[in-house]
Parts: sequence; structure tokens; C-alpha cells
Amino acid sequence: MSDRSSGWITIGGSLRQSGIRTLAAAIESDAGKPDWNSAALTAASAMALIESVSGNGCPLRLIAEDTNGGELDRVEAACHALGLTYVAAWSAGYEYPEGTRFDSPAENFCYGTSDGDVVFTLAELRQLLDGKEPVEQALAGLEAIAEKLKGTGLVLKVVPDGEP
Repeated sequence: MSDRSSGWITIGGSLRQSGIRTLAAAIESDAGKPDWNSAALTAASAMALIESVSGNGCPLRLIAEDTNGGELDRVEAACHALGLTYVAAWSAGYEYPEGTRFDSPAENFCYGTSDGDVVFTLAELRQLLDGKEPVEQALAGLEAIAEKLKGTGLVLKVVPDGEP
């Protein structure tokens, strides 16, 4: 029995220059790695990776092995605090299924999946469906959210502290 498994996270959005250290410290704390064959990043190497990814117009992608529930808790908390959008996924463990979580402060939603099914709270569904007629429009919105769970289109961009 084990609650340990692997997790992945894809991060995008505008990261203020002053937030790089916060994100890098979280990556180091969660033993984040850029790929399966690399060692866990230090805060310094995480900062360099963040700068490199930002300059290339790509999302920041990290993995972690043998984490509690396959989650990168500190990285997710840092992303949330810094206003970054992310898609996190984890492998199935002994007592839980594989899953995915999408969090976007710009949309004020956190979506999740369980065993491959997208899961919404009743409050989220009400907000998504509020005033949308016909139902086809609401379903199109839900399908767009399901696409976001794949992490497509995310780009991490470091911006000076004074820029919006």
C-alpha cells in the first residue's frame, strides 16, 4: 500500500519578475524535475529554467516522482498565489484514481478530473450555465474547459513588476 506516485504540472501565464524566486523555491521544495532523466531542480536551476522557458514562449513543464498523491502541492500553491494558470496531473495510486486539475485565476475556476472524467462543483456548473441559452452554448463552454485540461496553449512569460 502506498499513497506515493508521480505527478506532472504545466504552468502558463504572466509571472512577475519578483515572483520567480517564490516559484523556484516551491519547485525545489517539491523536488520538481524538467524530465524523467534529470535530477531534482535547485532553486537556482529552477530560476534559470523559468527564465529559459519564458524566453522561448513555452509553458513550464515539471514532473515529480514519488510524491504524496502525485501532487506538487507547493508548486500549485505558488502558482495560485502568483496568479498563474496550471494543469496538474497525477498517476493512479493505491487508494485513488489518476486525475487532472486545471486552475486559472483569470477564469476563477479550478476544474478537476477523476478517472478521466471532468468533475465540476454544482456552483461551477451554475456559474457556467447562468444565462446561457440554448443549452448547446453551455455545452460548448464545457467542452472548451475540457480542452484546457489538456494544457494546450499555455505559455509562461516573465514580465517586469510594473507591467500588467
